[in-house]
Amino acid sequence: MTKINIVRGMALLMLFIVEISAIPISLRALFYSVAIPVFLFSCGYEAEESAGNILKKDSVSVLFPYVLTCIFSGVCGASGLSATEPAAVIKQITPVWIVLALYVLAGGYALLRRLEKKISVIGVGIVVMIISAAGMFMGMKGFHLPLGADALAAMSIFVLVGDLFRRCEFWVEKSKYILFPVVLAVWSVLVYFGRWMELPIRAYRGHVMCVVCACAGCVALVGVAALLGRCKAMAAFLDWCGRNRIIGLCLIGFVQLNLNWMKLYPFIPATWMEDALFRIVVLLFVMLCIRLLADKIADMNRE
Repeated sequence: MTKINIVRGMALLMLFIVEISAIPISLRALFYSVAIPVFLFSCGYEAEESAGNILKKDSVSVLFPYVLTCIFSGVCGASGLSATEPAAVIKQITPVWIVLALYVLAGGYALLRRLEKKISVIGVGIVVMIISAAGMFMGMKGFHLPLGADALAAMSIFVLVGDLFRRCEFWVEKSKYILFPVVLAVWSVLVYFGRWMELPIRAYRGHVMCVVCACAGCVALVGVAALLGRCKAMAAFLDWCGRNRIIGLCLIGFVQLNLNWMKLYPFIPATWMEDALFRIVVLLFVMLCIRLLADKIADMNRE
């Protein structure tokens, strides 16, 4: 059970409910400001392997579910089972896109880290910040590249921040009683004043400040994860969600693209909290079924 998996589990639950239309706007902003960045932050937190190992390992565990989800969504759109056009499946920034981002940015950042001995950590950081700034600039100007490449570039900054956080974790741990309340306050204040990013529409509100907001939110969630880790049942649940994040992200993305929750509303309680609980229970049940099926297939292949 790891702290970073608990953080991923919290982010996954945020994405489960962030699309609920009746959710309070302040809560939606708080969730959106950090839910996507934290997955890239956690990717950088674990950035210790070589690029070859990462791409080889993730080609099955990360890229394959992404491709499979895109195919299923495209088939649903082409057959008329959903209103989504097949081409839109790979264009839109959805939780499925996050899976692609995890594959591309993990490998890309690992390649950049090979330059660390030549240009130092600072040099790598400068390169990543330039790439991220270019991606944000293109997004704000309406230059949306294929496969959301502009958003991929913009999100690379969070992989760097996750890596730097891991390197400095010893000092973070020593000053956690000061650091975590401060970053929690910074995150909350910036969200309150509208300085947060909404990646699906490339809304980088506040420019640099929305990046600061997301970084503060990622670090704050690490502190929250440490507190939740004291409750074994809650920690175990969130850790399971975090470990199965790829299944969860693909499932949420598929549902967003192909299922209209509004058609189920006659059977769902009226308040947004009850709606959120309904979605969480349904999606977690489907996640569990997929996980059990995948494990069964893996066992059969080993035999």
